[in-house]
Amino acid sequence: MSHIKKSELIKTLKKHQLQKIGLIDQLKISYRPFVCPFDDLLEIIPENESVFDIGCGSGMFLSLVATYKNPKKIYGIEINDKLIENANKLFQNLKFSSEFKKYDEKNIPDEIQNFNYIFLIDVLHHIPTKHQIAFLKNVYEKMSVGSKLIIKDIDKRNPLHYWNKIHDIIFSGEIGNEPNSLQLQQELTDTEDKIMASRRFYNGNVRDYNIAIQTFPSKIIAGIFVFKAEPLFETTEPEEREAVKVSF
Repeated sequence: MSHIKKSELIKTLKKHQLQKIGLIDQLKISYRPFVCPFDDLLEIIPENESVFDIGCGSGMFLSLVATYKNPKKIYGIEINDKLIENANKLFQNLKFSSEFKKYDEKNIPDEIQNFNYIFLIDVLHHIPTKHQIAFLKNVYEKMSVGSKLIIKDIDKRNPLHYWNKIHDIIFSGEIGNEPNSLQLQQELTDTEDKIMASRRFYNGNVRDYNIAIQTFPSKIIAGIFVFKAEPLFETTEPEEREAVKVSF
């Protein structure tokens, strides 16, 4: 599929919109694709994939995924009950199977491990700065090996982040906490290294145990208590050998 133009995305979003929405929501639909690169984000997703959207809002981005990428399954989480209601109504109108759940602001649903593409679009700056890293680590640790986390947000190093503060005051009634992308990338790299080290530590202990129960005299004790060899943590699929990928 060729690159989708922003003008086409706006037409699609207007076609999808619910009949009765407020002026603010109409404005968001009209200008959102110009300030958020939905076209570039859609390019990342292959067809027939599984897509999970954290902070899905009213389902705007996922409705574009459903329209242009024919995904196998779609899942969205959001803290606002009204937005979840809007997203469910939107996908009922689209006649597309989906699932939207309320996020309790503490626990990322375990279902995230069943999805290959996880999106976090303009959500991170709504999280207090001191909690951003912990939140991302929670997401990262729940994801399956080989899945991809795509983060789109306002970089604090960019002077244009002040415009985003004005936007958030007008539309959200809050001042955003724009992250530093370099710092976030370093933190997630450190988390990945720790997870890989834990897997190596686990496999090392399993090897020592398996050797021990086959070696005299511990072999006799292992036989009495029916100790059995344990499997190593290994992946069989090529994509599972890849680390979780994070894009900013």
